[in-house]
Amino acid sequence: MRLVRVEELERGDLILVKWFDASELRAKLNQHEKPEVAVYEWGIYLGVRGRKRKHLLLGKEHVKGWGEWGAARIPVSLIEEVWLLMRRSYQKCFPNLVLKKKIRIKESRSRVKVNI
Repeated sequence: MRLVRVEELERGDLILVKWFDASELRAKLNQHEKPEVAVYEWGIYLGVRGRKRKHLLLGKEHVKGWGEWGAARIPVSLIEEVWLLMRRSYQKCFPNLVLKKKIRIKESRSRVKVNI
C-alpha cells in the first residue's frame, strides 16, 4: 500500500480515497466552524471523467449479467489522498475478480456503463 497521485492510476487498480465531502447540516453558527468531513472510500479505479468538473469514478459493485457498475463519483478537487492497495496486474491472484479484460467506459447523461 502506497500513496499515489490520481495521474499514476490505471483502470482496474484497487484504491482507497480520502476526500472531503460537502454536506448540509442544520446547526448553530458556532457548530459550522469546522465544515470538513473526511470520507474514506475504497473500490476499483474506473477513471476520471467530466467536462467542466473532473470526477474520479470509483467502482463499488459490478453486476456481471448486466455489465453495469455501481460507482461513487468523487470530485477530484475534494480528494486529499489516494492510496494504491493493489495494481490491476496483481489481481490475477484473485481468479473470481471481475477485471480480467480491458475496461471500456461508456457515458450517457443518466448513467455510466462499463464494458468488460
